[in-house]
Parts: sequence; structure tokens; C-alpha cells
Amino acid sequence: MTDFELSGSFEGGAAQNIYGSMSQLGDVSGPGWVSVTPPFARVEHAVRGRDKMLDQLEKFTGLVVLSGAGGFGKTTVALALAARMKSVRKVWWVDATTSDNLVAGMREVALSAGAPRDDVSAAWRGEMSAPDLLWRKLDQSPPWLLVIDNADEPSLLKDWIRVPERGLLLVTSRESRNSVWGRRARVVPVPVLSQMDGGAVLHELAPEGGTRAEAETLAAQLGGLPLALLAAGNLLKLTRDTPELPGVDEPKTFVDLMDQIAAVTVDEQVARTWELSLDALERRGFAVARPLLRLLSFMAPQLVPTMMLDAAIMSRFEMFSEVTPQDVAQALRELIGVGLVTHEPVQNIDCVTMHPLVGDATRHHVDAVQDVLVFSMLYLELVRAGIISLGVLALTHLPRMVLLLRHSNQALDIIGPNIQEILDILVSAVRSNPTGIVDGEQVADSLRLLSQYFGELGQLLDGLSDRLFLLDSETLGPEDPVYLSGSGELLLAPGAAQDGEVRRRGSYEKKLARLDAEEPVTQRTRFNRAFHLKKLGRVAEAETEYRAILATQGDDVSESADLQSSAHLSLAYILLERGDRTGAEAELRAVLAEDTSVLDARFPGRVQHVEHVLACLAWLRGDTAEAEADFRRIFADCSAKLGPEHTHTQRAHHFMAYVTWQRGDLTTAETEFRRLVADCRRVLGERNPRTVAASKGLAAVVEERRAASSSDL
Repeated sequence: MTDFELSGSFEGGAAQNIYGSMSQLGDVSGPGWVSVTPPFARVEHAVRGRDKMLDQLEKFTGLVVLSGAGGFGKTTVALALAARMKSVRKVWWVDATTSDNLVAGMREVALSAGAPRDDVSAAWRGEMSAPDLLWRKLDQSPPWLLVIDNADEPSLLKDWIRVPERGLLLVTSRESRNSVWGRRARVVPVPVLSQMDGGAVLHELAPEGGTRAEAETLAAQLGGLPLALLAAGNLLKLTRDTPELPGVDEPKTFVDLMDQIAAVTVDEQVARTWELSLDALERRGFAVARPLLRLLSFMAPQLVPTMMLDAAIMSRFEMFSEVTPQDVAQALRELIGVGLVTHEPVQNIDCVTMHPLVGDATRHHVDAVQDVLVFSMLYLELVRAGIISLGVLALTHLPRMVLLLRHSNQALDIIGPNIQEILDILVSAVRSNPTGIVDGEQVADSLRLLSQYFGELGQLLDGLSDRLFLLDSETLGPEDPVYLSGSGELLLAPGAAQDGEVRRRGSYEKKLARLDAEEPVTQRTRFNRAFHLKKLGRVAEAETEYRAILATQGDDVSESADLQSSAHLSLAYILLERGDRTGAEAELRAVLAEDTSVLDARFPGRVQHVEHVLACLAWLRGDTAEAEADFRRIFADCSAKLGPEHTHTQRAHHFMAYVTWQRGDLTTAETEFRRLVADCRRVLGERNPRTVAASKGLAAVVEERRAASSSDL
């Protein structure tokens, strides 16, 4: 692997709020968003010491649990069995580190086993039992192997685990108790490797590290733990060509490494080996590798799309100061090279992952613990930026969106219990800005981020906002940019209690009075305020804020244009809800007054969306011919720029067919509806609401043509 799908910068837009992006997902029921193919590439060496166990497993049917502590090689044994059996039976692989991964994987197995796509979509929407559907198909299938890997939380599997008669359900887990798995399950412990087999693994990975006997001695010192052997072998492979220099004490042989880890326990030896690998990478100029591994440990055990690792955002945090996309790519490549991270593309999406033991140990390392809240805030910001970067959703983006949404839940799980401590740190940072804490601009960004996540959800308790309310001008000075922007934006988030809202509104108005109306922060503050007010139903106040944005040309021309475009669009929706179609049309046309090529680049799909709404308004005022021509043009434009599967393309096609029908051209309307139904069935499935609506339209047109033909007779 040489290249990763890394982003240098995510350009969102003021109007693209995280919740707006999520709400466009709809029925995410398309196939192929997780892989159920065994990840054979994870094993880069010969599998040793497991032949007898594999011979046994090949003969089994039913439910078998491979049990053992982290790093014992359970996944390697399962992969070796899958490799043996793939030529004689169907083999599936499902990751069970999280409920989302398990459920998505089982869905793919059901489809692969032959369950009708419509039935699978219905079952995974809760309209029928998904486990029952899956097992009906498995029970009807020829002998198969289904591996459920990393099932360390057996409770997640309770609805999915059954004992097959014809296939083998193989589960890998740290849980070894028969009482958990049931009396019909066969629990097979996976032991550590013998001294001889462990030495063979080390000698294969680092043949220049010394004799076979020395490799066996080191294997015994590492407790025969396969993951530790892999880390040690990769470390020696990295350091073998390093010149000997004063002050550099890198282990190059099995004996060197034994000496450097001799004073600690076996468990500590594993972590020490990883740290030695990071030390070696740092000396080779890959200083980003260590904080990058710490960051990835917070993202584990989820697959991490590499497009999340945005250097432009990471560089705003001290541990990644001045980092470039090239730095991140090189560090990631080196982490993969020493075996601490695994490259695992899924459905053409570049992803990385790490062994659960590596993730746990790294996340609990003293460096990561000290900076847990900063890493958490960075994680959340990368998730948010990644979702925003996808813009208006095409169906081809949905696999990435699903991965990112899983990370958003995980990031919030990390931040949620620590919200008060995070605010304490941010308050401290604003007051004193000590070394090691984020700088003033980052504090403001963090406060805005918390406002977007927790303010709209109503989870900012008044007690927490009171803490920031104390950061008034007496503490920071009336012109302090952090006070004026960051704390103000958090305080403006509407809260549950009326008195808290009154205090925050007073603070907001006081801060706004001190800001230059043309400053970008002023316009951003107004836009975020308007967004929250609209969500609360306080439409008149939101309209006032939008109009204030439109009345001012900001200093930053590019950002001001984005905000004004978004304000025009938001104001148009308010006017439409009020029934003012004329005013709404004027605001929509103001959006299109900007260079549309710039709009396309900054907000993919916005031009087509605005044109669609204008076509609808033409139709509503009775200009059917104009509306039909507009829909045809929009359909052609969407097909060319966004692709035939994009939601905007299908929507324009539907309206085009409908208006043609209303105009009385039944022949053309039937042709268009048939094309639309075929596209929707292929992309969305039979039961998707859009498919159902298109099918009803087709049925109505066909019935009207039949009735017209009968009357002619």
C-alpha cells in the first residue's frame, strides 16, 4: 500500500449542520456497505503451532467458540480455518466489536445466503425478525462457515446465535465460560505458542536477528503471546539496517531486545515493544506516528476511513502542530509497516484498524490518558468535518456516511461522561491558556463544536452554561476574541430553563454589540443563533438574524458569500412555510445570482436543489410547460454532474414524469415512470418509499391510458 484517501482540508459550509446531513440519510438499506469476506491479508506470516487444532475444527459442525485473552491468536486461527475451507464451502466473516458492525455484517450474510433483498430490507427495518430470516436461509444452504470475530461482549450476540445442523458457526471471544455460550456450544481454548513455534515465528519475521535458539529464548520471555511476537519481529525488521550511533540504543537482535525488556512483566513487555517501535519511528523522522496511534486508539475498534484523518484539522491541535497530509500518510504507512495498524479497505473505502489489545493498551497509556479530553475533542471534530465534507448525499456516499455515523456515536460516548471536565478545561484554557492546552482559537472552535452537538440536543445543562457565563468581560477583557466568539456561541445555544435562556440571550446581545458587524465571527454567530431559533420554532427571531446577515458584507469575501447564500436559502424556507411564494422565489433566485460554478464546488447539489424548488413554484402557479421544461433540464444536469443514482437526480426524474402526466402526455409519462421505477428498484429496493411512490404513479398512468383506450372504443 502506498497511498491513502487522506484529506488535506474539509470545506463544509455555514449552512451544513451535522444534523442536517444526518437527516438526509433516509432508508440506508443498500447492499454492500460492510465486507463479509475474511481479511486474509491480516496474517503476514506462516501460521505455526495450530495444525492439530485446525484439523479438529475442520471436522466440526454446530457452534464452536475459540476463547482466549487478547493477543493469543484467536483471529489468526479463525483465518487459517477459513483459508482451508474456502474452496469447499461458502465462508463469511463478521466483525462483532460493536453492535452496529455485527448487525450490518449479518445483513450482508443474509443477502449472500440468498435472502430476497426486499425481505432483508424489511427485516432490518424491524418489520420482521432479522435473525429468523437469516437462519431460515442458512438452514437451507449447503455446508458453510460463518466466523463471528471479536465477540467479547456475548450479550450482543444473544439474538443471533443458534446451533446449526449443517454449517459451522465459529465465534472468537475472550469469554470462555460454558454457562455463557450454552451447553450445546463447544468452547475451544486457544493457547499461547510453544517456545519452539514462537521462535519460528520470530525467526521468520526477523531472520537476521540471531540464531533460532535465541529466537526461542525471546519467545519464551514474551510468554509465547502471538501479538507480542509479531510486534517484536516487526521492530527488529525495522531496526536491522540502522547504523550504530552514539546515544542511539535500538535493539537489532533477539538478545538486544531481551536485554531491553527483561526488567518488566510479560504484559508490560508487550506494551514496551510497541513503544520501542514508536521510538524507532520517531528517530527516523516520523514524529507524528506516536500521537497518530494514540488518536486511532480512541477510534478503535471501529474501522477508520482514512479520509477522516484531515491534517488541516489535526494541525490545530498542539500534538499535531503544523502537520501536513504527507506527514500523516507517511506516519500511517510506517505504523502499518511495524504491525501496530492494519490497512483494511472495505468496499473501495480506504480504512485502517488495529488489534483490540493494541487499542486498549494505547488508549490507557499515560500520554493518552493525560490528553484524553483533547484527543476526544479532536476525534469529534474529525467526525463532524468528515460528515459535512460529504455534502448533499449521493447514494455512492452512503457507505462512508454509515462508517462516519458509527464514529459520531462512539465519539459522543467518550465525550458525554466527560462533558463537565471538558468545560472545566476549556474554562481554564480561556483564563490562563497554559502550555499543553489548546490555544485561544481552538478553545473557540471547541465551544462552537460543543454547542452544535449538545446545544441543539438540549443536553447543555444550565449549571454548565452558568460556568461559562462567569467568563465575562471582567475576566477576559471586553475585546477578547475567545470571549466574544467561543463562549458567546456556546451561551447562545437555547437551553431548557427559561432563566438560563434569558441569561444566555443577554450575554449574546452584549457580545454582539461589541463585535464588528463585518467580522466573520459576527456572521457565523448570527447564523448559528438563527439555526437554533428556527429549530425551536422561534421563526420571527430566526428571520431577523438571517436578514441581518444579508444586510452586511463580511470582511472575508469567500466566507461571507457562503453565509449569505445559506442565509438566502434558509430565509426562502421560512417564507415558503409562511405561504409567501413570491418572497421565497426572490430569495432562491438570489442564491443563483452567485457564480453557479463556485456554488457547485462549495456546496455540491445546491444549484440543482434551488432550481428544483423554483420549478415546483412555477408548477404551483400554473406554469406547467415551464415547470416541465425546468424539470427536464434539472434532470439532465443532475444526471451529468451528480450521477443517475443521486437523490436529486431521482427526485427530478419523478417530478418530470409527474408533470408530463398532468399535462396529458400519457405515453411519455408512462415511459418516464417505467424508467424511474426500474432505477429506484435497482438502487433503493422494492419497499423504499420513493420506489413505492414511483410505482403508484406508474399504475395510475397505466390505468388512465387503459380507461382512455376503452372510452375511444
